[in-house]
Amino acid sequence: MSLTQLKQIYEKFCSSVWKSLRLPSQTWRETRIIKDIFDHYSKQDLRIFEWGSGFSTLYYAKYLKKKSCRFEWYALENSKFWYEKVSNWIQENHLGENIFLTLREFPAFWEKSGWDWSRRPMNGFEPSSQNEKNYIQFPQTLSSKPINIFIVDGRFRRRCLKVALELAGSGGIVILHDAQKLHYHSTVRDFPAGFFLDGGPVFLGSQRRSQIWIGARTGADLTFLKKYEMLQVPHQCDHLCLKTLQEV
Repeated sequence: MSLTQLKQIYEKFCSSVWKSLRLPSQTWRETRIIKDIFDHYSKQDLRIFEWGSGFSTLYYAKYLKKKSCRFEWYALENSKFWYEKVSNWIQENHLGENIFLTLREFPAFWEKSGWDWSRRPMNGFEPSSQNEKNYIQFPQTLSSKPINIFIVDGRFRRRCLKVALELAGSGGIVILHDAQKLHYHSTVRDFPAGFFLDGGPVFLGSQRRSQIWIGARTGADLTFLKKYEMLQVPHQCDHLCLKTLQEV
């Protein structure tokens, strides 16, 4: 068995442990950063909007509940399977008064005809159905009360970032998960303030590293994260990536 195969087996094992414990698909460092963000807002009525839902939705909602925070968490899901799974978890953990989960069902990009993991498709994966368009624009339909934190961790992340930039008000911030993926970078450049943070290895001993990006309308909105400046990594811009995979 090759070293590559052993690494793959190890990462699959780590992933299965993470899932069995219902932990977010994030590194310990990313989890600490996100908790610090929630702590910063914990003394006010907090509104969160998340594209995507899963283990992290439940994990951080339980964290906020334990700290006796007043919060509303709006999560939007495109997968009926995950929608039903997360809905059950919400009820099991008595979080129905805090988490508001909505389904806008459509297939993920890899389930669509023509997708090929071995190459970078140029066209055909942009949002076309009404549910896809509604998914991207959904936070625009919520009440006029400001959203403090946007979490971009689902489908069409580049387009969702544009909506978050439009709606993020003074004091609001945007979190992009999996920010090491270069094809998201074309949109984060539009934010007046923001930085990439090294999240560390995906699993202990792994060569793959994760990144998290945090943005806002002003640099002043991010000063409370100054202690993490030693983790900042340069903004990379792969011009080929800016033209490819932008719709997924």
